[in-house]
Amino acid sequence: MFLVEAVTGSITPAQSASAQIDFLKQRKTTDPVVNYAILHNEKTGNIVLDFVLSDLQADPVVVKWNAYRYVPLKSGKGVALYGISRRAYGEADAKAMLQNLTKIRDADVDALAVMDVPPISVKD
Repeated sequence: MFLVEAVTGSITPAQSASAQIDFLKQRKTTDPVVNYAILHNEKTGNIVLDFVLSDLQADPVVVKWNAYRYVPLKSGKGVALYGISRRAYGEADAKAMLQNLTKIRDADVDALAVMDVPPISVKD
C-alpha cells in the first residue's frame, strides 16, 4: 500500500517523525515486535522513518512494516507524508514476512527516500 497525507501548520518533518517515534516507544511497552530506524537528509529536510509493529492478540495475528518519508511542504507551512505499508496476516505469513524483511526493506527504503514525489499544494 502507498500512502499520501499532508498536515498544514507550523510543524516540521522532524516534529512529525518525533510524534510517530513517541507513539512507537509507548507501543513497545505492549508490542514486542516494535522496532524502528530513522534516516535524516540534512540537505532536503526529509526524514524517513522505517518501523515494524504488530497486533499479536488479533485473530489472525497482524504484522505491519512501514516506511514513512516526511517532506516539508513547499509553502513552508506543513509536512507531507509519503509511505509504504506492507502487512501480513496469520502467524505463518507474519513470521515469513519478518524473516524476509531484510531482503526487501533496504531497497524499499532507498527507493522511497529518493523517489520523485508528487507536490502537495495547500490553499490558504
